[in-house]
Amino acid sequence: MTWSDFTSLSPRQALNRLDSNQSGLIPSQASARLSRYGPNQVRSHQVLWQQILIRQFTSPFIYLLVSAAVVSGLLESLLDAGIILLFVFLNAALGFLQEYRSDRTLKTLQKYLQSYSLVKRAGQLVRIVSPNLVPGDILVLKPGDILPADVRFLSLSGLVLDESALTGESAPVGKTSAALKIIGLDMYQAQNIGFAGTSVVKGRAEAVVVATGTDSSFGQITSLAQSSDQVSAFTTDLTRFSRFVLRLVIATLVILFVAILILKGGSISPVSLLVFSIALAVSVVPEALPIVMTFSLSRGASRLAKNQVLVKKLTAIEDLGSIQVLCTDKTGTLTEGEMRVTKIFTNSPGQTCRRGFHSLGRSALRLRPSSGFCSGALWPPSPGRTPWST
Repeated sequence: MTWSDFTSLSPRQALNRLDSNQSGLIPSQASARLSRYGPNQVRSHQVLWQQILIRQFTSPFIYLLVSAAVVSGLLESLLDAGIILLFVFLNAALGFLQEYRSDRTLKTLQKYLQSYSLVKRAGQLVRIVSPNLVPGDILVLKPGDILPADVRFLSLSGLVLDESALTGESAPVGKTSAALKIIGLDMYQAQNIGFAGTSVVKGRAEAVVVATGTDSSFGQITSLAQSSDQVSAFTTDLTRFSRFVLRLVIATLVILFVAILILKGGSISPVSLLVFSIALAVSVVPEALPIVMTFSLSRGASRLAKNQVLVKKLTAIEDLGSIQVLCTDKTGTLTEGEMRVTKIFTNSPGQTCRRGFHSLGRSALRLRPSSGFCSGALWPPSPGRTPWST
């Protein structure tokens, strides 16, 4: 079941649909549903240490270095082959230690981030850990609470939620417990539904849990984000550079082979010439480049760790450092979450302010008198209303 199945139902119908009541579930019902639906947690992608280790050898440049080591070994240049492989394993060890340590630190922190919810169980208010919530639980909400699951509101008093985490709109949203007549609503239109991850700004409410874990709206978004594997800009640039080096090696090999064969003629063995050309081409490969890059990225990860930032993948540091312009949406969700008009470009400031004020409302349009526009002098107030200037 999803939240959209409950928008057109009355509170009583929603409770009947979930086989629940105003007194809440009894302990045996809650235990059975917990076994059926699983814990109210978004299943994060678990990364094993073997996966972190293998990831250190998946770079195209590493493939090129290993190929160079194999060629050097075939040419009986065991010292060169050993040095190249040493650089490869040092690079892998350094990257593995950095990423494994960050992964362990993140898992340790998650153990301390335990959230609790106030629910009705058999007519009694009890405080339980949020992962034990199940569909049909009656949730009691108050200001400051973060919704742990998708809920259908049963009764409320002046409830206002902050849904910017999901919709991007920073303006608080008022809620209702009445059934909606429209079916198939978008998330921002579901006025009788509370979504996991949103927070209570003011008011109180009782609500029934309709979806938990990965079935909730937040869980579906998280699952979608985890299923998409995006290649970083750093990896793309490294792949492009590896291809350039490979082309350079091949071009050097062909040019040397043809040039020496023309100049020397039949005085040199083609096999010896091929061995010499390959050995010279292998020397073009910068063996120390991967370990230098990994060391630089590790230093960046260490500096970020001092500022309480954990880096799960070293390649993300280069992507972060390459940002030149950071764009946000119109509400400024990534900043203060507050929208403010600072300047108006119009031939009729008074008319623009009137329309903006009446369409958005006083709380949505925050204008300062010091800005010189939208003051009470620009428009006469309606009868019984004082001039509006802020």
